[in-house]
Amino acid sequence: MAAKPDRSRALAKTAASTQEAQIIPQLPASLQGTYQQLHDIRDKLVHHALEAYYRIGRIIEQDYKKIAEAVQNAGFSRSEIFDCLAEAAGMNSKTLRDCRRFTQTYSQREFLTLVGKPIFWTHVRCLISLPTAGQRKSYLEQTIKHGWTAEELAEAIHEKHGNRRQGSGRRPRTPASVGKALSLSLIHISEPTRLDARSRMPSSA
Repeated sequence: MAAKPDRSRALAKTAASTQEAQIIPQLPASLQGTYQQLHDIRDKLVHHALEAYYRIGRIIEQDYKKIAEAVQNAGFSRSEIFDCLAEAAGMNSKTLRDCRRFTQTYSQREFLTLVGKPIFWTHVRCLISLPTAGQRKSYLEQTIKHGWTAEELAEAIHEKHGNRRQGSGRRPRTPASVGKALSLSLIHISEPTRLDARSRMPSSA
C-alpha cells in the first residue's frame, strides 16, 4: 500500500485550499477573471515545460551516438557523456539524464496521459523511476487524487519500492574543445524534433 502524505502537510494544503475557496467568491467579477487567467497561464507553463523536457530527451536519444562520439573524440570516457553535454549545453547533467530517461520510459502515447494533469517536472522525475506503465499510472492517479507534492510522491514510492532516486548529476569543468565538438553535433537543437501533432498542447483555453 502506498504511503500516506504527512498529516501536517496534508492539513496545511487543506487549509490553503479552504482559504482560497473562501477568498475567490469575495472577489469582484473583474478580479475573479484575472485570478483565473493567472491560474490558466501557470498551468499552461507547467504543461509546456513537460513537453519541452520530453523533446529534449528525444533530441538526446536521437543523437546519442553522435554526442558520444564527439565526447570520446575529445578524450573523455562514455561515463562522462552527460557531464560534457551539460557543460556544452549550459544545463544540469542530471536534468539531461532525466530528460533522456523520460523519453525512454514514456512512449508518446503514455506521455499524452500527463498532458493537462496537475503535476510538475519534479513529479515526473519520481514517476520515471518506476519500471512499468501500470505502476506509473497508479502513482499518477494517487498523486492527483491526494494532491501529493513531488516529495510526498517520492516518499510513497520509496516506502513500497525502496530508494529509486538517481545520482546528483555533478557538472565538472570541461575544455572548450568539448563544447565546440558537441555544438557541431547539436547544431540543430534550435529546431527540435516535433512531437506528433496530436500531442501538441492546446493553443487556447
